Amino acid sequence: MSKVILEVNNIPFTGFKSMTVTRSIDTGTGTFGFVTTPGQDDMFPIDVEQKCIVKLEDQAVLTGFIEQRRIGNTNDANPFNISGRGRINDIIDSNVVGVLTFTGGISLKEIATRIIANVQADLKPSERIQVIDGSGGIDNFDESEIEALTVETKAFAFIEKLAKKRQVLLTTDGKGDLILTRGLGRIIKTHLISIKGDPDNKNNILASAVDKNHSQRFHRYIVKSQDNFAADSAPGTSTTGELATNREGESIDNAIRRSRTLVINAESASDDFTSEQRAIWKQNFLRANSLT
Repeated sequence: MSKVILEVNNIPFTGFKSMTVTRSIDTGTGTFGFVTTPGQDDMFPIDVEQKCIVKLEDQAVLTGFIEQRRIGNTNDANPFNISGRGRINDIIDSNVVGVLTFTGGISLKEIATRIIANVQADLKPSERIQVIDGSGGIDNFDESEIEALTVETKAFAFIEKLAKKRQVLLTTDGKGDLILTRGLGRIIKTHLISIKGDPDNKNNILASAVDKNHSQRFHRYIVKSQDNFAADSAPGTSTTGELATNREGESIDNAIRRSRTLVINAESASDDFTSEQRAIWKQNFLRANSLT
């Protein structure tokens, strides 16, 4: 079995009674929990707010902070429970501070970098969460696609809304940095093997399950929006009032019964084409999530 190490302040700790480490690809989050039972007279050197790295052998799988510590007491043992989350959760939990404005022709990476710099302004640039663009290249955003920030805007949620418009997934790596990624159509040639009994010890899948769930899928996806009036007032363009206030895009999933319809109000002003792309993205997203 591979060795799991909890490194705190550059000091490695092993020999825990139990441990759990989870990484979620679709939400970008990571959590961990460790339980140990030192001797009656031993001091436990790990406390909340300490930065830590969870390693599998020498490979970092999660970098974050200790957020909870629980010390138990029984007649024969003093169990210590510690748990925490990855660095990216600071961005998920935090609000944007003050006023931020974005001009047209700006990339998702630059927007995310500025949002993180705003939330982590008290940290040195080298200490902040870095943004790594692994999307393979996406179109920049114009001003009409970027909604206004409010005092209640969550940093990660703001970045994620824009990422959805380009079908980009936000996730994290072992260092706790923010990764922009999406399917690029590359074929990985590694063979996945799961043979019952595994007589030749070749299995690289120890257990698996397939879950097909259509409860969150719909036949018809409708995205409703209003037009960008500033753009329509540009020279050479004209839009009637009724048309401008009834922008709509639609996508159909023929694999789902026709009695199911989902209507979405767009997060920002969009034209018909953008609304249609948003509807297609929502259909594809829910279809992908229906098979795990």
